[in-house]
Amino acid sequence: MLPTPAPLSQVMRSCQAAPSAGQAAGRSSGILLLFVSLLVFVLPLDAQQTPAPAAAAIEEAFVNVIAAREKSVVAIGMFQVDNDPFGGHRPNRDQPPTLDAIPDAYATGVIVDPKGLILTCWHTLKDKHKKTRQYVRFADKPVWWQVRIRAADPFSDLAVLELVDAKEVTSQVKLQPMPLGDTQSLRKGQLVITLGNPYAIARDGQVSAGWGIVSNLRRQAPPQEGRQLPNQRRPSLHHLGTLIQTDAKLNLGTSGGALLNLKGEMIGLTTSLAALEGYEKAAGYAIAVDRTFRRALQQLKEGREVEYGFLGVRLSDLTHYQRAAGWYGVRIEGVIDGGPAASKLRTGDMITHVNHQRIQSVTEMMRAISRRAPETQLRLTVAQTDPATDRLVPRFTSIRLTKKYIAGENVITVPRPAWRGIRVDYTTVSAWVLGSIRIDPGVFVQQILPETAAATAGLEVGQRITHVGDLSVNSPEEFFSAVVDQQGPVRLRVEPAAEVVVIAP
Repeated sequence: MLPTPAPLSQVMRSCQAAPSAGQAAGRSSGILLLFVSLLVFVLPLDAQQTPAPAAAAIEEAFVNVIAAREKSVVAIGMFQVDNDPFGGHRPNRDQPPTLDAIPDAYATGVIVDPKGLILTCWHTLKDKHKKTRQYVRFADKPVWWQVRIRAADPFSDLAVLELVDAKEVTSQVKLQPMPLGDTQSLRKGQLVITLGNPYAIARDGQVSAGWGIVSNLRRQAPPQEGRQLPNQRRPSLHHLGTLIQTDAKLNLGTSGGALLNLKGEMIGLTTSLAALEGYEKAAGYAIAVDRTFRRALQQLKEGREVEYGFLGVRLSDLTHYQRAAGWYGVRIEGVIDGGPAASKLRTGDMITHVNHQRIQSVTEMMRAISRRAPETQLRLTVAQTDPATDRLVPRFTSIRLTKKYIAGENVITVPRPAWRGIRVDYTTVSAWVLGSIRIDPGVFVQQILPETAAATAGLEVGQRITHVGDLSVNSPEEFFSAVVDQQGPVRLRVEPAAEVVVIAP
């Protein structure tokens, strides 16, 4: 039974005073209550009885949020660099594009730092950034400003751009970073506002606004080119179900725009994947602003690689009959020898909870692992068969994750620190791990810097370092901890061939 709504006169009186810009951006709960009250009373009434002040209050809230946040969203234009013999608008190598230039490709970006860092979706850049020069337009400033990629992560589909002439730009334009919200309490039916650059029509710097509701949560990204892939080979985190779905229309070019709540906070980074892949055009998606998003954004702002967890198990869903009988969890079909789970889990076990959260499917399990960083301690609830009674017995175990292999180009400007010319990484970050039955110990040599001690010692990229002196190392952190205080020559045990390489200072 629904509660009795407030009298119409009371709702009308609450709408008589138009809110100020500052008040409207912070009144999400009041506006939602007003919207519900409006629906209760408007539907039974004819057109002459529509409570116009209530509708005006909702309209005013939308107008104020858009006005407060549109300067935090920019249009991105990508232009092929050439000298057009017909005197067209493309930039040459010395000049930016003209104001009326139509970009060869386009997207939207969100300002995330007052010094000129701009967040967008990586898929808008990944096949174009080497063939084009990228520019942005700010509101009320008739200039194309050149940007470059500071860092990009294919798994989260996020990229951060930086202004080439940041000091010049910030001396002329006061950049307003977008405030971030949180999707933890987000619910279906909440009103949302979109700001973006559909079909490059915002190339004048004035982004376009739209609105809708949250249609659903934890949606999977459309499959690439119509192909479904196993969970372990999904090309992005969002193919495991992390997206906000909205009925707001998101055309091509709106990828990288802002999805706002009525407080004026960004709760999602919009993506036009549905339109790009030819799926339902009425469905729009946004990358949720959650803990994983914030971690990735911080790493990208620093120019660093975003890393994701790896457990080292092969999983399968429970059978139809088990799920129909009320069982939940996932079954372990195999444990990779030498992986993080090798000494803790075994084939036939069932994982029912991750950090006390119930697991229903392989997709949920893969998402729970992939959202966490390497070195995270994952607490699992595992049901094992007792050989004596043949009954499932629950137990708890904690496993330290290593690093997941990520397919696709990973752009960074601040790499891992090097020691005497050596950069190392986890041995799990190679494509062959996905189909392997064993992971070799140690750390693999990712890069040898030229004209360094490592370069002259005969080390090669792809080799594994298993020991520093007599100390075994199995992660970059363990390796650097072992060498950081070493002063003289250091002995490294290297595989294959178990040779000893001495790195002089």
